[in-house]
Amino acid sequence: MSRTSVAAAPPARAVAARNRHPGSGLPERALRLMQEARWMVMAAFGNAVRASEIAVLLFHPGWVQTDMGGGGADIPATESAAGLIETIDASGMAQTNSFRTWKGETIPW
Repeated sequence: MSRTSVAAAPPARAVAARNRHPGSGLPERALRLMQEARWMVMAAFGNAVRASEIAVLLFHPGWVQTDMGGGGADIPATESAAGLIETIDASGMAQTNSFRTWKGETIPW
């Protein structure tokens, strides 16, 4: 697969997930607005750099067992990181502006 580089955005669902916890400080609508604005900025960036063969990807790493995710989270950080690396390595221009999980599954947005 030929490409100059890949720009991958960090956790795209982390902002929305904060709303599940009391005391997050922001109402659900504000959190969703921030998330959607971030998606639109990344999509505009992806369109702007497309001619330079730079793939722009958005990812949801899963609910990861970290200090923030806690021990009750679904997957260990090593599994999430390995999946993200594998998915990024397998990505190219056809995946530009896509939103995907650490497993490579497409999330519609």
